[in-house]
Amino acid sequence: MKDNSLLVEFEFVVDLDLAMLKFIRDNYGDSDMVNKRLINLKSSYAARRIMLNRKHINPLELLLPGQDSTQLYFDLINDKKNLYNLLMYAVAYDTFGLMVTYLKHASSVELEILCRNEVEEAFIKYLNPEMPTIVRASRFDINLSKYTALYLKYFAYATNYVGLDGKNLYIAAAKFNMEEDSDNTNIELTHIYSQTNVIHLMDLDRVAKFRFTEEHTEDDAKGNEENGS
Repeated sequence: MKDNSLLVEFEFVVDLDLAMLKFIRDNYGDSDMVNKRLINLKSSYAARRIMLNRKHINPLELLLPGQDSTQLYFDLINDKKNLYNLLMYAVAYDTFGLMVTYLKHASSVELEILCRNEVEEAFIKYLNPEMPTIVRASRFDINLSKYTALYLKYFAYATNYVGLDGKNLYIAAAKFNMEEDSDNTNIELTHIYSQTNVIHLMDLDRVAKFRFTEEHTEDDAKGNEENGS
C-alpha cells in the first residue's frame, strides 16, 4: 500500500450537471416546462456557475422549475441506457486532469475512480485507458480500509459509506454542500465526520468556481457569457 490511496467518485471528475443541461436542451427544449434562459446560455462557464450555486443535488430542479423532476433525475443516472445517452454530452472536470497527473507523476499515490456500473467505467476508460477503476453498485459495499482519502462531489453521500474514519475527505466547493443560508459546510454532516476525519473543500473547475460570501444569480452568471462556451 502506498502512502496515499485515493478513492474518487465518478461525479467528482465527470460533469453530469452540464451534460443534463445539454440533454434537456436537445430532448425537451421545446417544452414550456423547461427553463429556456438556462438552456440557451451560450457560455458553459455561466451554466457551470449556476449549477455550482444550486441548493440541492438534483440539477433538474433548475432546468425544469416547478416540476417534480426526481424520478427523471434517477432514471437518467441509474438506467444504463439513459446514462449512456447522457454521457454522450459529458466532459471531464479539471479534477480528472489532476488525477491523471497523480497517476503519471506521484509515485507515492495510487488511486481508483469509483464507478457504479460498467457504463461509467467505460466512460472513464474512454477519457484515459490507463486510469484505474473500481465498480460497485452501492457505496455500502466499499471496504474503505485501504484508502487514505475520499473525493466526493456531494457531501450527503458520505452517509452511504461504512467505516468512514481517519480519512481526508475532499468535498466539492458548491452551494449544495453548504448550509442553505450561509457559506458554511453542512453543519450536521461536518459535526459527524470532522470528529474522525479531515474535511477539505475543493474546486471542480479552475475557472468556473463557487465564490463564497457572494450572491449568485442567473443575471450574474449570464453577464460572464463573454468568457466562452
